[in-house]
Amino acid sequence: MSTIEGLIRTAVRTELQQLEERLTAVIRAEIAAAARDVSCRPASTTRLADPRDASSGVWLTTAEAAALLALSPKTLANWRALGQGPAYRRAGRVVRYDRAVVGEFMV
Repeated sequence: MSTIEGLIRTAVRTELQQLEERLTAVIRAEIAAAARDVSCRPASTTRLADPRDASSGVWLTTAEAAALLALSPKTLANWRALGQGPAYRRAGRVVRYDRAVVGEFMV
């Protein structure tokens, strides 16, 4: 290997290390910002604490609630992840929306 090739390899290696450090810093900053956003979720759109809190007693699946709201089920899933949308109840993997709460959300 010639001296020039060695110098080029060293320079490239150094630039790659600097780029990796900058990218790592940017990614850490983005993760910290996302964590702050998640911790600032509004409390009014959280899960129903107790199924007896529901006034109607009629529970809807995500698909039924989405149809009632003229939305796709994926939109409701996204809203749940963001802490938005109508309040819901989760039991394991099963998600249910109270009919009265969905009706109030439409207003």
